[in-house]
Amino acid sequence: MEKKNVYAGTGISRDDDPYKAGKEAVEMAIEKAGKAPDFGFVFCSGGKYGNNDKRIKKLVDGAHEAFMAANKKCKWMGCTTAGEISNYGFSQGSCVAMCLSSNYIHIGVGISDNVEKKPEDAGKNAIKEALKDLKTDKQVDSYISYLAAKKKSVEELMKIKPYYVIMLSQALLVKKGMLGQEENIMKGISSVIGKYIPILGGTAGDDLKLDTTYLFKEGKVYENAVATMVVASDMHLGISLEHGYKPTTKSFIVTKVKGRLIYELNGKPAIKEYCRVTGINEAEFRKQPLAFSDKYVFGIPDGTGNFFSIVPGDIVGSAIQTGRSLEKNSMLALMSAKPQDLLEAARDSVKYAMQDSSSKKVAAVLMFDCCIRWVNLGEKVSKEIEMVKKEVGKDTPIIGFYTYGEQGSRHFGGTCSQFNASTSSMVFTDKLFIEKNG
Repeated sequence: MEKKNVYAGTGISRDDDPYKAGKEAVEMAIEKAGKAPDFGFVFCSGGKYGNNDKRIKKLVDGAHEAFMAANKKCKWMGCTTAGEISNYGFSQGSCVAMCLSSNYIHIGVGISDNVEKKPEDAGKNAIKEALKDLKTDKQVDSYISYLAAKKKSVEELMKIKPYYVIMLSQALLVKKGMLGQEENIMKGISSVIGKYIPILGGTAGDDLKLDTTYLFKEGKVYENAVATMVVASDMHLGISLEHGYKPTTKSFIVTKVKGRLIYELNGKPAIKEYCRVTGINEAEFRKQPLAFSDKYVFGIPDGTGNFFSIVPGDIVGSAIQTGRSLEKNSMLALMSAKPQDLLEAARDSVKYAMQDSSSKKVAAVLMFDCCIRWVNLGEKVSKEIEMVKKEVGKDTPIIGFYTYGEQGSRHFGGTCSQFNASTSSMVFTDKLFIEKNG
């Protein structure tokens, strides 16, 4: 696709030296984009580069030096992962980067720590910093809005979404007793921007060690934090979250719960009732609850007749720990999936994000894919990236990572929240609001 308004490129490095890896990945992304970056992303292996504070700082130093050499005003953020995604395929032990440039996309980045103790405050502080950092072109942006209002029908105008928030957050870290706070972070963000601005993103990883994850923003490294990127765009963008599971005829009522810990289902001990309904051997389930996530997950109604997915992720005492907080008396569907539906979920996420964008002119793709998915897909995990490339074009820049949780909304129109076993995607298109369909 000929570039007119959005220039994007990706890079990858597997160098054992973290400084060289960060620098090499960003420099390659800049070269592929063919233009100095306005903003970017860096995702890297938590196990290889995030195994101690010094190594991750060196990687971030290398990446930041490369960004600054190209554009001292470039804004970027990133995190450690449980696997990396790019148009070069699925990778582990790597660092991947994306650089983007556009006169019609404006970015503000913010970060805040103390997520575990004060998640809502952290969300508020991060988004307020990002909004303060956001600089728009009031003349050009206002003129494009004026032309769009003049040329487009009311139906078309109502589909235009000029603002998005991309969120990277602290992970669930079992070894440190941190259960995760993503949904509470999102409450804090929404309290500032309102509930109708789409929020999507992923939770940082550390290659399944569940010990320490890192976030980075423009040369600095953080733990126990949330980073936000406000996107103000005159271009059509789109998002979608998909998982591949379908509801069965079986369901549960959550009768005793505290945050992410379910103690009772249908008025009975949660573990026993879950195993009775699913037919899973209780002893096996207690050993490794996630081992059954390719067969069954919980489904949360999204208000449109469809369901988001969350997993029974661990056993904590007598409780089942899930991937997000729940309310007493909430209903959970038991969902199951066919292997092919699981495989196609990432492709479907991008496909529906394209539909949401109202354009097939995809300039770049951002993906947040659950680490549970690649564990379940096994050797087939590389196929999902190939399926995405067929959907958007083999030369389209793609970046993302395997997460400990995904934020987003389904293409059916459900609200944005925190979920698991999903792929949440954003597509950047090369189509301005004032252009005709296509």
